Amino acid sequence: MDKDKWKSLDKKIQAYSLDELMKDAKNPFDTCYSLDTTAFLNWRFAPSDRVEAHFFRLAEGYFEVAIYLLRECIEATGTHNILDIWIFPILFNIVHGIELYLKGFNSIYPIYKKLEKFEGIEESSIKGKHDIKQLHNVAMSLINNNHDKVFKKSLLYVRKFIDIIYEYTDDMSFGRYPIGKSKSTKEPHFYVSRENVTLDLTNLYVWVKRISYEFDCITGYLEDMTGEMTSIYNEVMAECGERI
Repeated sequence: MDKDKWKSLDKKIQAYSLDELMKDAKNPFDTCYSLDTTAFLNWRFAPSDRVEAHFFRLAEGYFEVAIYLLRECIEATGTHNILDIWIFPILFNIVHGIELYLKGFNSIYPIYKKLEKFEGIEESSIKGKHDIKQLHNVAMSLINNNHDKVFKKSLLYVRKFIDIIYEYTDDMSFGRYPIGKSKSTKEPHFYVSRENVTLDLTNLYVWVKRISYEFDCITGYLEDMTGEMTSIYNEVMAECGERI
């Protein structure tokens, strides 16, 4: 749909009285439109998949939207009103995407290493809150304790970006709320200022695109290897009369 058609639709929606809309309101979860305009929330979330895979699928979605919006902003020359407000959902998506990837990684990596040593199947364990630096510390500790150099460079690149964010704030709610989440003080976030706080979107795009790529490579490998090794382990145990 082109911009003129969207504008026409927007005018119609705004012209309706609330009484009309309430009378004809339909539940958006009750799909009655075409497949082209229907989102299937379950298609990426098979019940048989590991919970880590579900975290990775959500992370992919947050990153894909951030990347798409960044492209739209960069190409929308002369429309700073869009850039200045879209940046907040973009930053939220980036931070939350990193959080999801790291939580999934910190759960699946011990499972992968235990299977690699043929020591059994570890249970999934999603831990941590919203502190992406702390989550990253856990990830680095896991790979360092296992003397694993395969993922180290990728995670160090992610850490460099995290450190840049933490130079400005250690409160990862900054993309969701204009004030901090502390119960004792509700101070405004760093960007609530009379002085300009700027962000180069072209620079940010490079970071986000590469971080997305690195996480995609890491998680794709871990998912594939964990799945294959789990099947092999179960087959061997079954042959030994110890079905898992």
